[in-house]
Amino acid sequence: MYKYFLFFILINFAIDSNAQNISTLTEKQIAVKNKQILQKNSWFKKYPIQNVGPSVMGGRVVDIEVNPTNTNEFYVAYASNGVYKTTNNGQNFVPIFDNQSRITVGDIALSTSNPSIIWVGTGENNSSRSSYAGMGVYKSENAGKTWEFCGLENTQHIGRIITHPNNEKIAFVASIGALYSKNEERGVYKTIDGGKTWKKTLFINDSTGVIDMAIHPKNPNLIWACAWERSRKSNQFKEGGQGSGLYFSENGGENWTKVQNELPQGSYVGRMGIAISESNPEILYIVLDNQEKIKEEKKEKTTDANKAFTEAKIKGCEVYISTNTGKNWKKINQNALEGVFYTYGYYFGQIRINPSNANHIYLFGVPFLKSIDGGKTYKSIAKFSKVHPDHHALWINPKNENHFILGNDGGAYMSYDGGKSYSHLNNTPAGQFYTVTTDNEKPYNIYGGLQDNGTFKGSSKSAPDDTKAWEMISWGDGMYVQVNPENAKIYYSGYQFGNYARSINGKSKNITPKNIPTLKTLRFNWRTPLLMSKHNADVLYMCCQAVLKSKNQGKDWEKISDDLTLDLPQGNVPFSTISAFSESPLDKNILYVGTDDGLVWVTKNGGKNWEKIIKSLPKGRWVSSLFASNTDKNTVFLSLNGYRNDEITTYIYKSTDRGENWINIKGNLPDESVNILIEDNEKSGFLYCGTDEGAYLSIDDGKNWQVLTGDFPNVATYDMCIQAREKELVLATHGRSIFVMDLKPLYELTPKNLEKDIILYPIQNLKWNKDWGKQYDYEEIDEPSIKIKFFLPKNKEKVNLIIKNKDNKIIYQTAIKTAIGFDTFFWNGKNIDNQYITKDKYTIEIENEKIILEVIE
Repeated sequence: MYKYFLFFILINFAIDSNAQNISTLTEKQIAVKNKQILQKNSWFKKYPIQNVGPSVMGGRVVDIEVNPTNTNEFYVAYASNGVYKTTNNGQNFVPIFDNQSRITVGDIALSTSNPSIIWVGTGENNSSRSSYAGMGVYKSENAGKTWEFCGLENTQHIGRIITHPNNEKIAFVASIGALYSKNEERGVYKTIDGGKTWKKTLFINDSTGVIDMAIHPKNPNLIWACAWERSRKSNQFKEGGQGSGLYFSENGGENWTKVQNELPQGSYVGRMGIAISESNPEILYIVLDNQEKIKEEKKEKTTDANKAFTEAKIKGCEVYISTNTGKNWKKINQNALEGVFYTYGYYFGQIRINPSNANHIYLFGVPFLKSIDGGKTYKSIAKFSKVHPDHHALWINPKNENHFILGNDGGAYMSYDGGKSYSHLNNTPAGQFYTVTTDNEKPYNIYGGLQDNGTFKGSSKSAPDDTKAWEMISWGDGMYVQVNPENAKIYYSGYQFGNYARSINGKSKNITPKNIPTLKTLRFNWRTPLLMSKHNADVLYMCCQAVLKSKNQGKDWEKISDDLTLDLPQGNVPFSTISAFSESPLDKNILYVGTDDGLVWVTKNGGKNWEKIIKSLPKGRWVSSLFASNTDKNTVFLSLNGYRNDEITTYIYKSTDRGENWINIKGNLPDESVNILIEDNEKSGFLYCGTDEGAYLSIDDGKNWQVLTGDFPNVATYDMCIQAREKELVLATHGRSIFVMDLKPLYELTPKNLEKDIILYPIQNLKWNKDWGKQYDYEEIDEPSIKIKFFLPKNKEKVNLIIKNKDNKIIYQTAIKTAIGFDTFFWNGKNIDNQYITKDKYTIEIENEKIILEVIE
């Protein structure tokens, strides 16, 4: 049926002359290689996919590094958005770390002896729900123009990179290791040849990594490393352990000893951060997350896992100081630092020292604190009303301590007056979206929930850096949004763990179910499914461990299922919850449910009876999405996700009998964790898939997949939807905000058209302008830019473009260098005599296909 696929498959199995023998590659390398082949041969290398922002809220920053010889040049690293560079003090940024297989970042470092050398450690170090694993270490020797892979691919999450003060070939990498599983690729790694080879010099155990390091600025033989034992599971987060502690080397990181003096020891020691004073290196500070519980009056044990975690009474944030180069330590904070870490010190745990004054220290947590008395007392210098909370990065100008750049969950902020005022450097689309939907306004609006930045609404026509085009409509960690298709002033939005509200004409009312018979405690997923019925906009579905239904906009709720989970024992993270839900748009009685503990269900009678449909599916995988077909009521699509098992495998399925049997539709997809799988509104067989590393589409029911590339980066894609009227795909990324892709050209990829040599797309009439060719010395020339769009079903090195006037005379011709897929040739309207075209009809011809261009008054 599709002859071009034979060519495509042959390309996929071709191995270029620079490739390693496939038998020598690891599973990760094979997945990366497969993706590189897909990218090389993608139809979409030149296809326009528009980023529409938003940038106004920023996104999670994990590190900031500044060129010490030019403070107008600096780098901002994002948790899931790569690395950005500015050369004009933040007026604008450009991405410089886009083409790697994963653009999640844990730490970056500029070589102390050569700031043109940049090290990037991939894999976020904050250990949150969406802290993606990386692919090791990269290095640039030309300030980010080009990158070289330096290995350590199995470290997964990198806490810190430090460089030798005098030798650019020597660097140290602190690996935290895998987040959800045990592995031995953790500890301290050292290179003495610029990253060509590595030696692991510190290893504690397969559950303990190294989160932070410090090196003596004058005696680089003295190095400190903060070890952290932590383990995250779907239902439990262990934030500390016996392996945690401070380690010291006095021979350049070759050998290490654990520091026992005066520092906490034991299973309750959590994340630690360390800093050494540049002006007085005898002084070091440590910030420590002390998970030791504080004795309190006995109270009834809660069955709410989230409450058990957030309401636990622990010692929390503590600060220690050494004034003799780490020989002895003492706790320095006079008062308990409550409200800094709360119970989630795993998300913070860093400390900084003013380069010119060792008594001035800065502490990261929910607030941003400064001490001017060596850590005894603290003051907040970033009001929540002016600066986003949850801080992770800081650069302090060594020549002016009032000038610093702060990084947090809301992006980067700059201050020149010690924190009295801030400029928000929010000109980069870095939003970490969880969900997306649209309304039917003209132009339509896009709605989506973001990590720690609430829920936003904005125009589908907005520019990526337009901070006024988007507005916040609810706060918290934004989750699902549902908008009445007939009246956009009625919508539902909310935040984590099932907290939703109804908004009508700007007035909001909480609709979260409270008391449901036979359910003692409602277990809500972090991203609780909320769905408005496609058959009746007043009907809502909301899921906990059971399915709840409201027939009156959320005023009242009824339970239409029993507990559909395995009801596993609860830890300190809510689990055994419903994670995915779908209603058939063709039959209101057909509903599908998926759970985070691996179950899938269907009801064919509106919830009266439920059938388990997990035959032949992998067991125990998180159900990340379900999608009831728009074109056939018996068809449903399913994606499973092994992220929480540190399993990077593609699980996507189709059933044509309501889940009785499942067909694997992975096709030629590389192994990546899948977040979302949807079907086109109109075209049966057109599928769209979002993974932790990008987005893909198929036009043949998943037999073959194309990767979105070019304008679309290798960024985690969490959710997708189609705006039916405009025939546009809206993609919500967890790091690059929102993208919009026109689907209409794809709909022309019919079997008949794919037999042609070329598909040439119609062109809009062009309005003639008498000023074409006019140019002032201070402006670019005024001339048309005529877009000639086409699609090549087969690979060709070039095609011939011929343009004729109404008398069939050739007025312009050229050979266009091409490749398989979509392409656009931009013609400036000049003929072979170097004159601009006039009002007339012109025939544009490529490979015997013709279209008409009309130039009108």
